[in-house]
Amino acid sequence: MKRISPEELRTAWMAGPHALIDVRSAEEFAAHRLGLGERLIPLDSLPHRLHELPQDRGIPLIFVCRTVRRATVAAHLAQAAGWNNVAILDGGVAGWPGPK
Repeated sequence: MKRISPEELRTAWMAGPHALIDVRSAEEFAAHRLGLGERLIPLDSLPHRLHELPQDRGIPLIFVCRTVRRATVAAHLAQAAGWNNVAILDGGVAGWPGPK
């Protein structure tokens, strides 16, 4: 699993297909979003919702949380389930430029 910077995420967002998965709680998600088309799948429900991830295993999965802890756990879950192109947003939402 790799870590990508906010700048790399913006490039990925503009460059082509990827899945940006926010694993924070619904309350955290409602309070602040990155605005990049991220999809909410809270970490505690991810093991039961892996089927909602893109079935094309070539599409990059980028996980985000407040810092990096939950995103790291989510990335490991996805890798264990067979996704190989997995990354986390370095610094999470807390490291995202702009208002929080």
